[in-house]
Amino acid sequence: MELGAILRACRVKMGWSQEKMGSAMHMEQAIISRIETNRMVPNVNVVREWATKTDCQELLVIYLMGAESMPIIQQVLEGISGTIGFISMFM
Repeated sequence: MELGAILRACRVKMGWSQEKMGSAMHMEQAIISRIETNRMVPNVNVVREWATKTDCQELLVIYLMGAESMPIIQQVLEGISGTIGFISMFM
């Protein structure tokens, strides 16, 4: 799993659009899109701020641990996805 996909999952977990994330990060929506699609590599300060704003530090720590942690990331993301789907049924 690539960093952009993890950052996107963190944003989606918050229920934020790319526009809202851009506003929170003081960036244009297009930059958020480039980061999430791996067309732009964010520096460590951007990644740290993103993780803090989306309360997703644990996923980024797991990502930084390396390839052996990928199954853990998949499980966490599947859990997030299921939760979002469940919550959206009531909205």
